[in-house]
Amino acid sequence: ALAALRCDEIMDVVEDVITKVVVTMFMEDEAEKKAAREKLADGAIKTHLAYLQKLLAGSGGDFFVENRLTIADLKVFVWTRSLRSGLLDYIPEDIVETVAPKLAEHCDRIAADPGIVAWYDAH
Repeated sequence: ALAALRCDEIMDVVEDVITKVVVTMFMEDEAEKKAAREKLADGAIKTHLAYLQKLLAGSGGDFFVENRLTIADLKVFVWTRSLRSGLLDYIPEDIVETVAPKLAEHCDRIAADPGIVAWYDAH
């Protein structure tokens, strides 16, 4: 039960910031979108990355819950992978490495997992 609560907390943190980013996807005015995303990059995204890095460190540094790959790790992986992809205009591609280098390492570790590699190869 404790592991489920911990997973829920981590996934809620990611959902909170993703919701803020999604709002910017519907902005038609480019200057407005740029300002909103730069504000997120300097505020909520940095705050959430730092908080998740702190949670990761508190759990041993490799995984978020019970020292094993869980849905929480996958949720953070998908988000940090997205941030690092460069697909989000006005969000620095190196924000994860700059703000939360341990999350960048976490992302790389998950990306190298044989099951994850196989899934991406198949899709």
